Amino acid sequence: MRRAAKDNIDQKLQQEPDPPSFLSTVDILSLPTPSHPLLGEALPFMTEFFGEYGHANVPLGNLHGRRCATLRRLHHTGKLSPTDHFILSSLNFRFDEFRFDPDTIDISDLLSRLIEYNALTNADFQIPKKYAPDPQLGAFVAYVRRIGRDDLKYSLTEALDSVGFVWTSTRKCGSSFLTKMRKIKETYIEREKQLEEGVAEPQLDEEQIKWVRAQASLFRIGKLNEIRVGYMDELPFNWKNYGKDIN
Repeated sequence: MRRAAKDNIDQKLQQEPDPPSFLSTVDILSLPTPSHPLLGEALPFMTEFFGEYGHANVPLGNLHGRRCATLRRLHHTGKLSPTDHFILSSLNFRFDEFRFDPDTIDISDLLSRLIEYNALTNADFQIPKKYAPDPQLGAFVAYVRRIGRDDLKYSLTEALDSVGFVWTSTRKCGSSFLTKMRKIKETYIEREKQLEEGVAEPQLDEEQIKWVRAQASLFRIGKLNEIRVGYMDELPFNWKNYGKDIN
């Protein structure tokens, strides 16, 4: 009986249009019961977050942000029901939050939000990567700075230059991950210089070797998020197979 009722809800939702984007208010009590258990666990915090920010896109960096990332993966693998999609859409959830395809990206929308942020803060476009009011915007700025002006698609570079975008971040990231990754990158850059000069090359110490092996292992089992993969790709060696064939 309960299964039949759920099927009726799903069938009805498939026939109805999606809720409008960027709702400012929603009656949480009127939302149907989630089909996927993860959404059921995540929903209380997501609705609280929605009440404060007008969306349920919790940035990465904690359990709730990781749950949002998992819900996006479930969406892309077709494991969320129409009921789940209705709930998430009602909370202004972005299913492609941290995916940026240079050929399909809506740069005009992102530029408008970026200009608005800069006008409000007068901060030279120094938006935090994990910016709770607009996580997609924070992730986009981190993305274009990571790719770099010279390697980004010309139309994106031109659009960002047209609004005076500052390509260098003045923010200092204190995360343990980035601190270790950057130190290893510096070691390999120094290694290349010393090899050119014919002197002894610097080597990773035992702790650094263990750390790179750990990131490679997480990547191979699909547990290293795409943002960290992007940072690791800056390393001038094949880190993804590290631990299989050192150096």
